[in-house]
Amino acid sequence: MSHQDAQHYAAKHAPDTAMNPEIAAEIQQSAIQGKMTCAQAHQIASKLGVSPSEVGKTLDLQEIRITQCQLGLFANRETPDSQVRLEDFPPALIAGLEPFKAAGETLSCCEAWELAKQHTLLKALVGAACDALQIKIVECQLGTF
Repeated sequence: MSHQDAQHYAAKHAPDTAMNPEIAAEIQQSAIQGKMTCAQAHQIASKLGVSPSEVGKTLDLQEIRITQCQLGLFANRETPDSQVRLEDFPPALIAGLEPFKAAGETLSCCEAWELAKQHTLLKALVGAACDALQIKIVECQLGTF
């Protein structure tokens, strides 16, 4: 969702889209000033035994903004200090990302999380490596992108 669409998250869904009241209640207890972190949203999904996308939909319908993407995608990486070199990353991670670069330069959020788990790395490191390799991360589990 682009910056100009901020605070119009519900518009991504049909007007008659129903909200799960249990998820909505958990969100209302956890959200602060109209925001919730990615980690908190995933914790709610786990706690309630629902999909992250269901939590994401409910966040959208309540106009709650997702912050602090665990892959680091909402961070500002435009400054020169934030640019990293490929040799700064574990070679096994770079090798794990090569098939995705060759396959069209996209990687799903789930696939990025799985790579982090396989290599016991922080998810944000996988996100930064994707930036360095110009691999676009797609299909957010919460539906933000």
